[in-house]
Amino acid sequence: MGGIGEIGANCYLYGCDGKWIMIDLGLSFADEQFPGIDLLVPKIDFVDDLDKNLEAVIISHGHEDHAGALAFLANKIKCPVYVTTFAKLLIENRLKEFGFLPPSQGSVNDILYD
Repeated sequence: MGGIGEIGANCYLYGCDGKWIMIDLGLSFADEQFPGIDLLVPKIDFVDDLDKNLEAVIISHGHEDHAGALAFLANKIKCPVYVTTFAKLLIENRLKEFGFLPPSQGSVNDILYD
């Protein structure tokens, strides 16, 4: 979905027997090819068609190019999100910036499959 052959916006989808997992959901910084645009996020509209067959999102680590788009696309993710503790803290801070979590409570899993 992104990140192959480039730096940034890492997002990979793997499927078997109609079940799917997504690895990473990152963003990248736009260049002169996209004037007036600062950030690029993967287009994941296809997730709507997967319905309940998207089993999980696994975030490999907390860098923006692997986890930065999660806050932009959190409303589309309706499955568990697996992250390390450090990446979870980074993601939660970003979700708070977007108003998805109260500043003093909540976790990545609370918002992503409520």
